[in-house]
This record gives sequence, structure tokens and C-alpha cells, in this order.
Amino acid sequence: MKLNKVKITNFRQYRDVEIEFGNKINIIQGNNGTGKTTLLNALSWCLYGSEIHDYGDKSSMTICNNKAAFLAKNGERVNVTVEIGFEDSGKLLTFKRSQNFVKNNNEIIRDVIGSVLEAYEQNENDIEISNQDAYIIDRIIPKEIEEYFFFDGALLGKYFQDTKSAKIKNAIFEISQLNLIENIENNIHKVIEKYNKKLKKIAPEIGQASEKISYYDNLEIEKQNELEEAKTNVKSADEEIKNIENELIDKNSESITKLVKEDQQIEKRLNILVNNIKTLKEKRKKLILDQYPILLSYDIFVEFLEKVEDSRKKRFIPPEYTKNFIKDLLDEKKCICGVDLEVNKESFMELEKILNQTPEITDRAEDITRAGAKVENLISGMEKFNTEIKEINLNLSKDKKENDEKLERRRNIASKIKFNPIEEIQKLQEGRESYMDIRQVNNRKIGALETKIASLREKRKEWEQRKNKEAKLTIDAETLESKIKFAKKSKEAINKIGYEMTNSLHDKIQSLTKEKFIKIIWKEDEFVDIKISKDYEVSIVNKLGEHESPGDLSDGEKLCLGLCFMSAIHNISGYNLPIIMDTPLGNLDIDIRKNIAKFLPEFIEEKQAILLVTGTEYTDDFRNIIHDNVSKEYLIEWKTSDEGKESKVKEV
Repeated sequence: MKLNKVKITNFRQYRDVEIEFGNKINIIQGNNGTGKTTLLNALSWCLYGSEIHDYGDKSSMTICNNKAAFLAKNGERVNVTVEIGFEDSGKLLTFKRSQNFVKNNNEIIRDVIGSVLEAYEQNENDIEISNQDAYIIDRIIPKEIEEYFFFDGALLGKYFQDTKSAKIKNAIFEISQLNLIENIENNIHKVIEKYNKKLKKIAPEIGQASEKISYYDNLEIEKQNELEEAKTNVKSADEEIKNIENELIDKNSESITKLVKEDQQIEKRLNILVNNIKTLKEKRKKLILDQYPILLSYDIFVEFLEKVEDSRKKRFIPPEYTKNFIKDLLDEKKCICGVDLEVNKESFMELEKILNQTPEITDRAEDITRAGAKVENLISGMEKFNTEIKEINLNLSKDKKENDEKLERRRNIASKIKFNPIEEIQKLQEGRESYMDIRQVNNRKIGALETKIASLREKRKEWEQRKNKEAKLTIDAETLESKIKFAKKSKEAINKIGYEMTNSLHDKIQSLTKEKFIKIIWKEDEFVDIKISKDYEVSIVNKLGEHESPGDLSDGEKLCLGLCFMSAIHNISGYNLPIIMDTPLGNLDIDIRKNIAKFLPEFIEEKQAILLVTGTEYTDDFRNIIHDNVSKEYLIEWKTSDEGKESKVKEV
């Protein structure tokens, strides 16, 4: 169906305007406030008696043109009229809505009668006034789907946020006319109920049994639908799991995951090694500090013991020991070996303590022997110290070697996973787990539903047996039985058709939305998929496998998603209507605007389109791309004077 012309008289800023439209894209350009949205409202008001963009109850926003109201005399009528001409299969359809206003005491007052709608059908030269004007409108463009054909691009970005999925689903069923199947199914159900009531009057037992059988039949159909949905969910989950597993294989995820786990284990081991090395170094330091005085005096002690041993063998005290032993060592600051004790005074602190514990002995040999024994004990402690130090150094060497090997392995692992998207792999694995859960839940649901269906069939069978036990059926009862059986088979067939068409419709809208969105959007590497639930909740899958809601997108991305979604709906629509878009481009960037210009001919397909645009939207680059598909182009000129404001539409 094509929109041929619109004639507007005294509707808001349009005092006297007539616009003819071509078969392809029609451009109406105007600045903000000049009347683009008013054109959309005029069409809506003509068809439905209300404007698609309601201005509320403000008296200053009356639909009557203020210039016409100003020029009218008191008591004079001002007629507001919008006339729309369509062409439908060679037949001309004209809808005309009028509303009278009266000027009284310089105020414009709406006529109490309200607006009047007239419809004309013209076949060749014959014009016929139809008395079923509202029915014709409801047949060609129901009010419920108005916003899907006359829509505001400025609001399209908020569409998914402001509109509930249930409303979207209902509108899609209305647009695709799937609601007709639902209506048929409901009507058949009413017919079956009607026949059952009649049967119950003729043969009460048979009627009761028939009602019960119908009841269980309906329940079974309901559960069968749920079962099919659960099976579909399992199938979809299996497909998603398979896709994810293929992606994981492509990314060599198993190998990368093993490397990541190994790297994590190495990191833990390195932490242990670092602590071990620190502990061993501190232990070695403490041992060295504890033995430091003896270490410095070790050579002196050894030489002393050699002299003591020599004295024992010769059985006499050397001349240098004839004086008091301690006094020689401590007071004279010199050892018998000639070493200056002032320099190594700290080294002899331990020896001093030992010797100070020895009582005054006149026998110098015994004194020296005892001192020698004490020194031997010190040297023996040094051997234990050496053993501990060797063990610590050995452990340190082993830990340092392992530490170096682990660090080298980490560097090797880092080089292998440097260019591998480990975060993407983790997201994919999380997604896989999520779909595994969905599959598990739906498999459990399938089991429960199959059990329930089996139970319903058993109960139905019981009532079927009770019914068959009844006495010979009357002729009337047999007739009703036949009708009921036929109606049930019809209902089952309609239900199956509806289910298949619903799924097919959903899959087609999802596929078309994805195809168009990926094609039009400028971030080809950012968004990889569009998912639409059975309740028509839309989500966008990014390259990491994350599901983003439309609210997460930028304004430009939302608008593009809305256009693509609307395009998909129009593609499956059961209505052949023109598409009218107010401000379809908004404040989009040049690149995305060019993409939309290329995309629009495909978007509208064979349908007629009217674009209401501003000068900032309809730029030269956009015009050049879309030029070959434009049928007509108009410019809205705004004029204001002391008498009032008025918009004129001029063909370019």
C-alpha cells in the first residue's frame, strides 16, 4: 500500500498544505520546530483521532492553526481537516477527518460534536463512501501497531529501555498476524466447550467424560508446548556449547589453560622459595655473628693448643709462660705467639671468660692444661658451626638454582601466552558453564514434563474407558462426538502451526536483526552476535562473549539497533505499509550516517518511505549516497507574522 498524498487544512502550523509522495524514499527537510513531527501527528490524528505524540491538555496547544483562528471573526467556524490518500492494489482509499472550531469572544472553542472521520473507496471512476471507515483502518493499519510504522528516531534509542518485552512480543504477533492463529485456537476451544455442554445434556455420563477428556487434552497440549520449548532450549544450549568449544579449540585453550595453571603453581612455589632463601640467609647470618669472635681468633687458638701439646710432651713450662698466664694475655695485650691482642681484643672475650673461671693455681702446667682443654672445646664448637654453615649453603644453592629455573620457566610461559586471549578463553569457559547449566535445568524439566504428560494420558485413558462403557450412543451424541473429535484435531493442528510459526518468526527476526546490525554498525570487531529471547528481550554479544543490554550501548548504537530491529519486523510484517521516520539519524557520526544511507534501500526493501529530517541530518554526503533512491524531496519553510505562525511545504 502506497501513500499518495496528504492534504492539511488549519492543523497546527499547517494552514493550507498538500504533499504528494513518490514510490521510493521521500525526503521532507525542516529545522527543529518547523513542523516535521506535526506531519506525523497529522497522519495519526486523521486515522485514529489522536496524535502519536500527545501534547497533553494544554489549551495553548490546540490543533487549530493560530493564524486561521486570528483571522476568523467572532461566531465564525474554522474547519480543521487532514485528508490522506492511499493506493491499495489498484484501489484508491481516502480517509478524511474533520474537526470544527468556533471563535467566541476572541477565543477558539472546539465543537462539542468532536472529530468526524469519512472514508472513500474509488475503483476506476466510481467513488463510494464507506460506512465502515473505522473497520477499514483497523484492517489496513491497526492502532496497536501504529508506532512500528510511524516512529520517532529521536525516541528509538530508548525503545528497548522504555518498552517492556511483553509489549514488544504482542506487537510482533499483531504485525505478523500470528495473533490470528491464536484467535482461531481460542475460537475452536470455545466450540469444543459448546459441543461438550450439549453432549452433557443428551448423555450426562458421556458429556462428563468428554469434558474431562477435553480438560486433559488441553493440559497435555500445554505441557507438550512446554516440553517442546525445553527441548528447543536444550538444542540451542547444545549449539552454543558446540560453538564455544570450537572457539576454544581455535584458541588452543586447553594448552593455554594448562600453561596458565602451571604458571600459577610456579608462582606459589616461587613465593615459598623466596621465603626459604630469606630464612636460610638470616640463619646463616646469625650463626656467623654468634661465632664471629672465635672465627677471628681461630688461628691463635690452634697455635696455642700446639704449644700446650708440646709442653705436655716435654713436661716443662716454656719460659714465656713462667709469669701468670692470664696476666700475660690480658694485661700485656700480647699472646705468646706475638700477636697484638689490642687489635683482636673482642676475639678473646670468650677466652677471657673461660680463664677468669679458673682459680689461682701455683702449678703453671696445670693452669695451661686446663686452658688448653677450654680452647679445644671452643674449636670443637667451630666444627659444628662449619657443618651447619655447609648445610645452609647447600640448601641455599639448591633453592637458588630451583628459583632461577622457575623464573626462566615463567618467562618461557609468558612468551607463549603473550598473544593468546586468556581473558577471552575464561569468558568462553564461563559461557560454556552457563549453557551447561541451562541444558541441565531444561533436561530435568523435560523429564518432569514427560512424566506429567504420561500421567495426564493415563487419566485421560481412564475417562475414555468410562465413556466407552456407556450404553449405546444416541445418534445426536454420535454427531456431537464426531464434531468434537474434528474440532480437537483442528485445534492440535492450529497449535502445532502456531508453535512452528512462532519459533520461525523469532529466529527470522533474530537473524535479520543480527545481519543488519553487524552490517550497519561501525564496530565490526566489537559486536559479534545479537540474541533475542523467546520473550523478545534483546542482548548484544561482544567479542569477549559478554551479553550487553541495549542500555549499555551508546546513543548511536542504540539508534542503529532500533532501526535494525524495526527493519527485521517490517520484513516479516503481514502489512504492506509505508514507513514514516521522524529524525531517523539524530546526532550520528558521519561514518555511521553513511552506513545508514547505504543500508536504507535494503531496510525499506520494496516499501515506500518518508524521512522527516533536519538540515544537520540531511547532509551532502548522505544525500549523495541516497540520491538514486529518492522519489521526491520537500523543504518546510517557517513563516511567522503578527497574524500568527504558518509552515509551508515546498518541493525541491
